[in-house]
Amino acid sequence: ATQAVVTIAAPVETVFRYWRNLRNLPRLFPHLEAVELLSDRESRWTARDPGGVRSWRVQLDRLRENELITWRSGDGPPPLRGSVQFAPAPGGRGTEVRLTLVHPPPHEPDGGAREALRRLKRIIEVGGLPTVAGQPRGRGGGRAAAGREDPS
Repeated sequence: ATQAVVTIAAPVETVFRYWRNLRNLPRLFPHLEAVELLSDRESRWTARDPGGVRSWRVQLDRLRENELITWRSGDGPPPLRGSVQFAPAPGGRGTEVRLTLVHPPPHEPDGGAREALRRLKRIIEVGGLPTVAGQPRGRGGGRAAAGREDPS
C-alpha cells in the first residue's frame, strides 16, 4: 500500500466534491484514461499501462459526506482498493487529505498517491495543472544545445 497526506487551502466540502466526481480522477492519476459512471456507486475505469489499455468496474464501498470515500475493483485483476479521507486541517488551514492506495506491485509506481495529491492540491488551490501547450518545443528554453548527446 502507498499512503500520502496533503493539506489543501480550501474547505473540506470543496475538496470532497472534486474527488467525489469520479470523472475528475484521470486528472489526478495520469495512467487513467477515463472513468465512466455506471450508477451512483459503480463506475468503469479505463487505464493505459505498459501492457496496453485495460478497463475494470469499481465499486464505492463507503461514502461519508465530506469525510471518507473507499473503493474496490469489482472484477478482474488486479484487485484494486483505495480510500481517501478528508478532515479540517489544524488551525483552520483548509483540508487535510489522506490517500491510501492498495494494489499489487508494480501497478502504481512508488509515489502514485503522493503525486495524485500534489495534482489535487494544484488543481484546487491554483485552478489547474501546468501544461506545455503554447510553449516552445524542447527543454533548453532557448539555451544552446551544447553538451547534449546527438542520438544519431
